[in-house]
Amino acid sequence: MNNYVPAILIIGDRFVTHQLFRDAIEKQISSIHQNASFRIVETEWPDEPLRVVEDVHEAVGDVDAMVSQVGDVDIIVSDYGAVTRRMIEAAPRLKLIAVSRGGPVSVNTKVAAERGIKVVNLPGRNSRAVAEFTIGLIFSQMKKIAECHADMKRGV
Repeated sequence: MNNYVPAILIIGDRFVTHQLFRDAIEKQISSIHQNASFRIVETEWPDEPLRVVEDVHEAVGDVDAMVSQVGDVDIIVSDYGAVTRRMIEAAPRLKLIAVSRGGPVSVNTKVAAERGIKVVNLPGRNSRAVAEFTIGLIFSQMKKIAECHADMKRGV
């Protein structure tokens, strides 16, 4: 019997919390009777704006705090948390980086590829919001909402 328990680092934030990730992971692995150990790092996004963090873009987080937790993890799960060269190099067992964004811009994918680490993301995550916004813009143009608003502000 295999007693191996994978270690997962969850980098949560104020919208996609570590608990949300953990609950979803535990629900999925329970169907295969697998346990996992979890490490948690919280970021302050959206209160902390997205920025360049070391060698990745559109990310947040204290890399030192994340490096201190990444040591023997097999999987990193994140939303906006930075997954930098330094983090990847500090995780010799790392096999998978999962990002719940449309693209993996907060991950150093080059270093991950060099190490043979799979990086997955959620393309299309924001497709409904984009479609709704597009329809809203079309209606706004059809009804000349911006022009009417500008006219009203000028007293027309």
